[in-house]
This record gives sequence, structure tokens and C-alpha cells, in this order.
Amino acid sequence: MKRRFLLLMMAVCTLVSANAAIKREQNYLSASNATVKQGQSVEVTLTLKNALPIINWKATLVLAEGMDGTTVSVPVAAERWTSPIVESEGAWFSETETAVAAGEGVVAKFTITVPKDLAVGTYTLQLVDELLTAEGGSTVDHAGYPKTFTLTVEEGSEEGVPGDITGDNDVTVADVSALLTIIANSGTATEYPAADVTGDGEVTVADLSALLTIIANKPAE
Repeated sequence: MKRRFLLLMMAVCTLVSANAAIKREQNYLSASNATVKQGQSVEVTLTLKNALPIINWKATLVLAEGMDGTTVSVPVAAERWTSPIVESEGAWFSETETAVAAGEGVVAKFTITVPKDLAVGTYTLQLVDELLTAEGGSTVDHAGYPKTFTLTVEEGSEEGVPGDITGDNDVTVADVSALLTIIANSGTATEYPAADVTGDGEVTVADLSALLTIIANKPAE
């Protein structure tokens, strides 16, 4: 009888562990791989895959070693997620009153800006301390199961499109977002030459004004 009980308990524990593993596999956040030139910015998307209705999520981005001077903007909600995203002590938080239905798609976008002197190569970044809360209050904790993505840094060019901070050969509101991040983090023209739109050797609100002027005067497509 005692042996039967022990076997039953083992089976229950195995079932619970398997169910937890399935939740981890079916409910998670992941970031897109990206490529950026030295001294420029790139947009990265954050995707939520969820089998359960999700009402909030948390994640922390960890840069790879050697990425000194790299800045990251606070994510902006996109597509499947409409509630604002906030940052506290390096962690990103977002919650909504209405649960997001099961599915898979982009829930946020953020910008990574690398300095001019960052070594060329591929860096592995991590999303850690990931925590998803399902409708009803149950949680899917991914502590110890980091999601990784890569950032490939290519050699920068001395020439480019004026105001093209993201390095996509176009000047758009994405460049405005990237410039605001650089200014907020006290970036310099040496670190981010593309951000020095006025060419005065500094990165200030004057560059923001010049960038907005460039966008305003772009020929209609």
C-alpha cells in the first residue's frame, strides 16, 4: 500500500513538472536578431507567444560583455499590446486590464544604439527574469531559462544620409526616437557620430530640431 502511494506521488510530481515545462515552452517572450553599424541604432521587436491569456509580463535585458556605451530605449507597446511599458531598476514591466488572447506576435519595439568604437562582431544578449501572468493570476516563471538573441555589429561608414541615425538609409520618426534615446543617455558625437546632425561636435536638442527639419522637408513619396 505504501509503495502504491509512493508511486502515485511520483506520477503526480512528474505530471506537474511536465505541465510546467509545457507552459514554459508555450508561453514566453523573445527578441528578434538584429544587425547595426558602429555608431548607429537598430530597432528590435519583442514577441509574445502565449497559449494562455496573458494580463502582464516582466523581463530584463542583459547586454553581452564588451558592449560598454551601448544604450537601450524603454520598449514601446506595439501590435498585440496596447498598455504602456515602464522600466524600473533595469526591468521592463507591462500589464493590461484585458488579457491578451492566445497567439503569437509583436508586443513591443525598442531601440539599441551602439557607440562608434564598439568592436565589430556578433554579441549574444539575453532576456532574463521573465515572468508572465495569466488571466486568473497564475504565473509562468522563466527564471533560469533566458531567451537569447544576437546583435551583429558591422563596420560603420564615415558617409551616410544626414539624419539617418538608425542606419537604414532613410530618415524617419525611428531616427527621432533613436536620437532622443542618445540625448537622454548623454551620448556624445564621438560615440554616435550620426547623432550629430548639426555637425557642431555635440549631441543636443539642436540636433533634434535639425532632424525634424530634415523630415519635414523630405520630398513626398
